[in-house]
Amino acid sequence: MVRKLESAVEDAEWIGYPVAIKPHDGHHGKGVTTNITSEKEVVKAFDRAKEISDRVIVEQHLTGNDYRMLVVDGKFVAAAKRVPAAIIGDGRHTIAELIDLENQNPDRGFGHEKMMTRLRISPVTEHLLAKSGYDMQTVLEDREQFLLELTANLSTGGSAEDVTDRVHTANRFMAERISMIVGLDIAGIDVMADTLSKPVGKIGGAVIEVNAAPGLRMHLAPAKGKPRNVAKPIIDMLFPEGTTSDIPIVAVTGTNGKTTTVRMISHLLKGVGYNVGMTTTDGIYLRERLIASGDMSGPHSPRVVLRDPMVDCAVLETARGGILREGLGYKMADVGVVLNVQADHLGLKGIHTVEDLAKVKSVVAEMVRQGGVTVLNADDEQCVDMAQYCREKIIFFSLRPSNPVIQEHIENENTAVLYDRGYITIASGEMAVPVARAVEMPLTMEGRALFNVQNALAATAVAHAMGLKIEEMRQGLVSFFPSPSQTPGRTNFFTIRDVEVMLDYAHNPSAYQSLLDLVKRMGHKRRIVVFDMVGDRRDEDIREMCGMIASHGDHAVVYEDVDLRGRKEGELMDLCEQALIGAGFDGQHIDKIPGEMDAINHALAIAGKDDLVCIMSGRVEQVIQHLYAMKEDIELT
Repeated sequence: MVRKLESAVEDAEWIGYPVAIKPHDGHHGKGVTTNITSEKEVVKAFDRAKEISDRVIVEQHLTGNDYRMLVVDGKFVAAAKRVPAAIIGDGRHTIAELIDLENQNPDRGFGHEKMMTRLRISPVTEHLLAKSGYDMQTVLEDREQFLLELTANLSTGGSAEDVTDRVHTANRFMAERISMIVGLDIAGIDVMADTLSKPVGKIGGAVIEVNAAPGLRMHLAPAKGKPRNVAKPIIDMLFPEGTTSDIPIVAVTGTNGKTTTVRMISHLLKGVGYNVGMTTTDGIYLRERLIASGDMSGPHSPRVVLRDPMVDCAVLETARGGILREGLGYKMADVGVVLNVQADHLGLKGIHTVEDLAKVKSVVAEMVRQGGVTVLNADDEQCVDMAQYCREKIIFFSLRPSNPVIQEHIENENTAVLYDRGYITIASGEMAVPVARAVEMPLTMEGRALFNVQNALAATAVAHAMGLKIEEMRQGLVSFFPSPSQTPGRTNFFTIRDVEVMLDYAHNPSAYQSLLDLVKRMGHKRRIVVFDMVGDRRDEDIREMCGMIASHGDHAVVYEDVDLRGRKEGELMDLCEQALIGAGFDGQHIDKIPGEMDAINHALAIAGKDDLVCIMSGRVEQVIQHLYAMKEDIELT
């Protein structure tokens, strides 16, 4: 290897003519000159190589045929004899005309679009013309061959002939050994020799190059000889027979509990070594790191997760809006989960009844791969009806062991996950295995939060379908906390000025009912509920939820979101006030505060030591940050 012309001349004389000169880090034969026989040619070849690289290689010139041997995963798979771009005279046409005629060959195209590349006039061609005393108007004699290039690269117009079946076993062994020594899964080994049918080491040939990214065109579509499907051994190496070629997908839908269940499933799978990619209404998470915030329960988010090489398991929250808009965002799931189907956002996008909503969510239950599992809520009539669409194994879950659906399912030797005498239990036939006590699981708040017991049942069913052991499930369930870090906005608790604050994302009648039932059982002196209503929700749904607050709360602080979704300013607050009073709530205990953060501040200002401030909010992250900031300000003062 040299950097100066003087050194190239010295090395050429030391090696002995003929020599070859090439750039140190070139490709496709660019800047390469072979069969150099004089110092004058060394000067020209050095300048040509120097245009490509600062460092230049001077080496012995070998004669013979140019062969490429392809090795994949340590095994020889194909060989081709490569011929430099050339034309054959006919005694009538000029060199320029012969090039034009050959370029009309349908097997030649631009770049790599055909089995051969179109011929062109390169600096090497001009050098060879001058060396031969020819020009483009020279008429070659009949059958006279003229080389247009010195290298046999297909990219410069060369052609290939398959010789795989003629390669000697010693040369096959040599190629395989070289690829392993260099450490390449795919290696293109260039050999200069008279033939590959005899051992190269015995006939004076040599290996001149090892390529880490060899072209496949000469093997897939040679100009002469048998095509070789060299793509197959490459694909077989990347995806060996019998191994999975994708990652497991868990899809979760339902009216309530989706985000909490997705997070719990992800926590369980992380505990056994999976690198989980997760989509929720809070954002997209890769290995517990938030990479995109906002509602990511639509079909775009699964594509982000499934394309990312960092994850080896996907847990996807799948909302009805995304299904109606664009579909699922994945083809088939390994486990499909439907938690429940309750009235929510009815009257939008053609969904007017709970039955309509169930049809949309049943897509998740149905689109489970062969050999997969569908997890359904046996306590929900709409979920039970979905079983008729499920083509694969079903695991039912239930809060009631006496549920007839569960009893029949177990008697038929199928698997169910039950809440039995305080335990999350896996049952099938005569067997029943307790997994964890609800009171030991922080998410259930000592068993009082039945909606989270239900979410834990679904998560356990998924874990069982994914092959987790009983102890692995138990460890995951008891180590999952309802905190802003693990379940933001899902029964999160804060203490501010000795006042207990609970934040939850509850946003429909069934979620309100479950959460307010929990609030009433917690035993606080007063329950101050901070809430708003979404503008595109039906008036009857708003009245129903306000009626629940009236029967469970002691004081109501109602506010309006910035986005009124078609309502007039103040309209929603007035409607809530009327609905609360209509349900028997004392109007003296209703405060209307326009802004959400101001409403929270007001509730905390009127709360006493033994009171609970229950915040229902869709802007979870902002409220969490606001509460943390309030707590920090108080501690600093």
